[in-house]
Amino acid sequence: MAGQLFAGLFTTQPGKWLPSGEEPAWIGYARQPVEIGADGCNVSRVRFPPVTAKSRIVGAGIFDAEVGGNLVSLSYLAIERDVSPGDVCVFPPGEIAGRPV
Repeated sequence: MAGQLFAGLFTTQPGKWLPSGEEPAWIGYARQPVEIGADGCNVSRVRFPPVTAKSRIVGAGIFDAEVGGNLVSLSYLAIERDVSPGDVCVFPPGEIAGRPV
């Protein structure tokens, strides 16, 4: 994958009825720059801004743009994460193990 990539979170996974999935709508949410290694996983820690609304995070995606753009890789979480205001979503290296879409 060439060019700058960005990690995003999903509250609804992409699927047949919602091809692009649904990203969090809380204030301050933004995709974060990410470097992907040859194994398809994040090379370094990815940290998202603090949560401002209760949500359930069900997956992560790698996009080719900070806003809009294309979903190039998808990572389902083994365990969905319930988050509350003040929580911070952090993914250590290797945790976002995407598969091409």
